[in-house]
This record gives sequence, structure tokens and C-alpha cells, in this order.
Amino acid sequence: MTAAEQAGYNPEVTSRQESAAGGGEQMVQMLRYDAELGGSTYELVQVQTILAVPGSGAQAGQKAVILIHGTATVDRIEAVTPDMQAIVASARPAEN
Repeated sequence: MTAAEQAGYNPEVTSRQESAAGGGEQMVQMLRYDAELGGSTYELVQVQTILAVPGSGAQAGQKAVILIHGTATVDRIEAVTPDMQAIVASARPAEN
């Protein structure tokens, strides 16, 4: 169940892409849904990224699963996409 579904919205998955690189795996999906805030209805897009990142050092052989999601109005999603990509690129488990 997505965060949007947990909040009582009915999201539509508009795209989903899976890939593997550098020993890790990722899935990115985009959802669209309408949300009411302060008496106004907004069409929102949520980008969800799920990363399975291989561990290192004492955690070698294990994977960390990281979920990152960002939500914006339809007219702002392109403007925030570079920031979301930078956040995803910097995500990794803590070194122990």
C-alpha cells in the first residue's frame, strides 16, 4: 500500500521502471492522484524510488532497502525532478 493509499487517496500508477546497476537494484514509479487541501483540490504527482543497495564492510552480503518519495503538483514536478534525482543519487546505507 502506498503512502497516498494510506492517506485515503486513490492513486493511479502512470509509469514504473526497474533497473539494476552496480550490484544494486531500483524501481521508480510515478503516481497521480487528486488531494484536497484547504477546500481546494490539487492534482498531485508522487515519484517513488525503492533502492536495494548492497552492504559493505561488516554488512557485505546484505542489502539495505531505501524508500524515497517526493510529491509535487503536476505543474511543478518537472522543476523538482533534478533535486529528487540528486537525493536518490546520494542515498546509501550508513557505514559501520
